[in-house]
Amino acid sequence: MTMRTLRTVLVAVATLTLLTVGLARASIARGVVFDDQDGDGVRDAGEPGVPEVGVCNGRDIVLTDDEGRWRLIVDDADTIFVIKPRGWQTVVDEDGIARGYYVHRRRGSPPLQFGGVEATGRLPESINFPLHRHPEPDRFQAIVFGDPQVTTAWEVEMMARDVLEQVAREETEAALTFSLGDIVNNNLDMLPPLADAMGELGIPNYYVPGNHDENYDAPCDAWSYETWTRVLGPAWYSLNWGPVHFIVLDDVIWHPAEGDQRGRYTGGITDEQMEFLRNDLALVPRDALVVYMFHIPVTGVANRDEFLALFEGRSHVFGMSGHTHTQQQLLLGPDAGWWSDESHHHFVSVTACGAWWHGDVDEWGIPVTTCGDGVPNGWTVMTFDGNAYSAEYVPARMPRSFQMDLFVPSMVTADEAAQHRVYANVFAGSERSVVAMRIDGGEWLAMEKNNAPAEEDVAFYTAQFEAQLAGLRREADAVPAHVPVPSTHLWNGPAPTGLAPGYHELEVRTTDMFGQTYTATRVFRID
Repeated sequence: MTMRTLRTVLVAVATLTLLTVGLARASIARGVVFDDQDGDGVRDAGEPGVPEVGVCNGRDIVLTDDEGRWRLIVDDADTIFVIKPRGWQTVVDEDGIARGYYVHRRRGSPPLQFGGVEATGRLPESINFPLHRHPEPDRFQAIVFGDPQVTTAWEVEMMARDVLEQVAREETEAALTFSLGDIVNNNLDMLPPLADAMGELGIPNYYVPGNHDENYDAPCDAWSYETWTRVLGPAWYSLNWGPVHFIVLDDVIWHPAEGDQRGRYTGGITDEQMEFLRNDLALVPRDALVVYMFHIPVTGVANRDEFLALFEGRSHVFGMSGHTHTQQQLLLGPDAGWWSDESHHHFVSVTACGAWWHGDVDEWGIPVTTCGDGVPNGWTVMTFDGNAYSAEYVPARMPRSFQMDLFVPSMVTADEAAQHRVYANVFAGSERSVVAMRIDGGEWLAMEKNNAPAEEDVAFYTAQFEAQLAGLRREADAVPAHVPVPSTHLWNGPAPTGLAPGYHELEVRTTDMFGQTYTATRVFRID
């Protein structure tokens, strides 16, 4: 089927939809996608339309004709957006927010604590979307932030100082960013200042909605992202960058309070988004890399199997999410709903806020906010090249080489050391990581992946930590013990044996699923 034939089919389907839903709640929107050659956002004489560009109402997608024209059926509360084509960019404001959309709320949002969208009235005669040419190579980078989750202006400041300053200081080569939900922490008034801070990166910033970004006083799920839409745009959309097709979805379903039941959320993809996804994927070449993003990991999506089935026949699909405040590389097979025996990679990102910006404040006034699985707060640099990709974890305000935390018995006798395992928390490790250790430059020994440390080892390392602090000016219980914790990226190795008194060096080497190799060392003492 040619693109022209597909466009005709899609327009026919949209027209049938109009007849189905009835004229009382639907109207026809129309406009032009055009080449904004002078960058003023207005279509001037001589500025041509751009053909074969997708325009969506959140469900249906139509392609612009040879003159850039489009028409769509819209309901009274739809958001119309352009699917950014490769080599073009929509309007991006000073905060880096792509504004290639039109919010239609004929009667406005319902009353909400943080405010929604004012009534827009009837549709404009023509909704025109400006594009400008934007060369995009096959190889490019994107920065991925898990949950910034700011509650106050102080936490926005922490996001800026702890995370964004380092990104800017390193003069990132990234072309764009994605933030994987929980942009704020229930206080939706923080959306604008957070976006303002993100704008200092000077590149386009795309946002994924999370459960803490919802209007908790919304009367139903359909109205739960009205503040979000007013500030950041649609809650789901797609775009092309280089050869990669990105899909952003809302996988948080809001259930308002009812009787004695408090308001709550569950993980799932709505029927409306499923329809959008089917229509969207129909326009994407089957050999292209498709990257889907939402907030709750795919394993927590109630209709996961139905969702994953939509990718059947596609060999290049990668998923990203946040939410858990841990870092996990999920490799899913048929038992998890994936259609192929070749495992599907779903990446649960480290959070920018770590443990919700909690933790002791250091000498720079910034909290040490380590995630629950021992991973320092940070972000990920994704490198895309054609339909291939790789990921590099970056810890906040630490050297990029800090990719693991090591635990080895120290300041104990050789006999005591020989009774307890060595541990390596490999922050971005996966089932495909290869991890090995050696002591004092000796033979490399394979380490074993085990998601939980032995209880006797935790007790030993806790006692050792507290003993080392005893007698110092600080009390032993002033800080939590630094010990191995359960995670999906923990390895253990044999206890050191036969060591003479004095200092020794533990070295650990890991090669990840992308072929990237990292090393770490720890100096320890045998008494």
